[in-house]
Amino acid sequence: MSDHSFSRPDPRPRPPGHSLFKDASHDQYNTLSSDHIKVPTSDLLGAFTRLTEQNAELKARVAHVERVRHEERQRWDYEILRLRTILQENGLPWDLTRPLTLNSIQESEEKRRESEQHALEQANRQTEQLKRKLKAVGAKLEGKQKNWDHAKKAFREKNSELVAEIRDLKDEIARNNQQRIIEKEEWNLECRRLDDLVSESETRREREECAWKEAVEILDEMVYRERVEKEYLASTLRVIRLGICDDEEQEEKRLAFLKMQAQPEDSKLEHWRARMQLGQKSSVPSL
Repeated sequence: MSDHSFSRPDPRPRPPGHSLFKDASHDQYNTLSSDHIKVPTSDLLGAFTRLTEQNAELKARVAHVERVRHEERQRWDYEILRLRTILQENGLPWDLTRPLTLNSIQESEEKRRESEQHALEQANRQTEQLKRKLKAVGAKLEGKQKNWDHAKKAFREKNSELVAEIRDLKDEIARNNQQRIIEKEEWNLECRRLDDLVSESETRREREECAWKEAVEILDEMVYRERVEKEYLASTLRVIRLGICDDEEQEEKRLAFLKMQAQPEDSKLEHWRARMQLGQKSSVPSL
């Protein structure tokens, strides 16, 4: 019978819960220390997400290896059963408890273990790299956080100063507005007083103009009376002195004088003369 090359699983029993890789929940391979992570940011969360994805990928690979091992074990059991049937049909006994003397089985098992160990070491190296990266990111974020705290403190101080300046400006504007209102009221009072003075001055000027007109009229009347009286007196005096008499002219002047004497004086003239005799000031200018 020719020697068939096939793989056989390790018949030695394994402890419960045994896996090719260490337990995925072990802190050395799954969890990271949060001592260096101060503030979560998009970079830190991205790195943590990639680490979680790689851990999930490793778990999937382990599950795939377990599934392949189970399928290989079933295939090996089927091959062993088939070979045992062939040996029994040919009358050749075969002790299944005795390990096979095929080097290929041990070599494949060693290669499998080396491959698993290599994958585990690679996963550990990647985990350590991610830890270092996360530590560096944490330190960088801590520095950024300090800078941000300093900038925020400076901004708050500057904001407080600006608020105080704005409050002072508002108070000054309110005082200026109040002062402007007071000045406006004072100006309005002054304008009203000046308007009253102007109106009073206009009224006084109009009264004075009327008084001057009355005075001119009175003076004209007085001049006329004095002229008639002087002409009559001069004519009479010439008659007395020289004995010369122009009857018609003398009679005309006498009649004019008598007519003037017969006419009553104007009330304005009488009023003016009365006030002048009493020495009182009136609206009529003194002559």
